[in-house]
Amino acid sequence: MTQRHPPDHAVNALTTGELVDALQHAVGLVRSHFAAATAAAGVTPVQAKVLRQLTRPTTVKDLATQLGADISNTSSTIDRLETLGLVEKQTGSIDRRVRLITLTDHGRRVRTTLDDVAFNSVPALENLSTSERYDLYRLLRKVGGETHPA
Repeated sequence: MTQRHPPDHAVNALTTGELVDALQHAVGLVRSHFAAATAAAGVTPVQAKVLRQLTRPTTVKDLATQLGADISNTSSTIDRLETLGLVEKQTGSIDRRVRLITLTDHGRRVRTTLDDVAFNSVPALENLSTSERYDLYRLLRKVGGETHPA
């Protein structure tokens, strides 16, 4: 299959403003879907992101670093997730001063639901081919300042 490119005059006529408008529209579609999917699962978008990161026991500090978030905000989110019965704090086996955050069984079920409905099924992205998804991913990482694909 050959890739279609717009005529040179169309590429040259594209303004940064038009690109920003298109990007904001696409982000809005993804955010709307994400907000609805997380609400249906009974968590906020921020809580969903925390649950997605909890693949193994981790400290609040490490979790905050992974999320690019402030430790105090991450700690508050963990407290709310603990109140919902989705995570628990455990004492570290090597250093008893360390508190490790882990998912409960209920938290694992909610994370699986979120993976299915919020992360793996995004209507705004479903019309992209595998190749187009990779191109979009690569370009978004480049726009975000990352120089190599993960």
